[in-house]
Amino acid sequence: MEPLIKVEKLVKKYDGKIIVDEIDFEVYPNEVVCIIGPSGSGKTTLLRCLNRLVEADGGSIYFKGDRINDNDYDINAMRMQVGMVFQNFNLFNNYNVLENCTLAPIKLKKLSKNEANNIARNYLAKVGMSDFANSDPRSLSGGQKQRVAIARALSMNPSLMLFDEPTSALDPMMVGEVLEVMKDLAKQKMTMVIVTHEMSFARDVATRVIFMDQGKIIESGRPEVLFTNPSDQRTKDFLKRYMNQF
Repeated sequence: MEPLIKVEKLVKKYDGKIIVDEIDFEVYPNEVVCIIGPSGSGKTTLLRCLNRLVEADGGSIYFKGDRINDNDYDINAMRMQVGMVFQNFNLFNNYNVLENCTLAPIKLKKLSKNEANNIARNYLAKVGMSDFANSDPRSLSGGQKQRVAIARALSMNPSLMLFDEPTSALDPMMVGEVLEVMKDLAKQKMTMVIVTHEMSFARDVATRVIFMDQGKIIESGRPEVLFTNPSDQRTKDFLKRYMNQF
């Protein structure tokens, strides 16, 4: 099976400081890859490099076999196939919930308004937001906004979903409702790369967990192995802080 995403020797620097340090990894169809690690370890930067929201300084990124950091690569064609969910929702407050979900399918995929509405309503139903289709995003709770953001990304029918700490800006009471939506996506075999601090979610849902520290992948493996018997002391120390074990 060919990987959906392949990263080779990826490097990103800010002000001369290496943030992502010669990283290699692959993501295969139907995988749920959770990236964990301390703040400042390069997790979010790596994720944003995957669809060139951040431009890498070195190395290669391949999507469906094509090198996306070539100058002549049509990055917008790739972004139409990759959904992105941010920490802070990034909804458009001048559009209602349904319009947030139909804007890109109509403008980018050239769907009719009726077709885009049907697709968006289907995904809003899947995330439990059907009753809010005509609502102003500003009237929603944080958890509701994030569920709309997920429905918006899904409305483009992506091959891959990227999540950048999707629960970090939420009240603890609202975290569960967003994680439940993501668990359902995993059951439906959606390919996902998720930067998260939700260790129990990563342990229960991921097919593979990557631990990063200081811009490097320290270790990677199945959650039942990485969470119970990590091989690197840095992973053990991190998990001990987060999960009161080891």
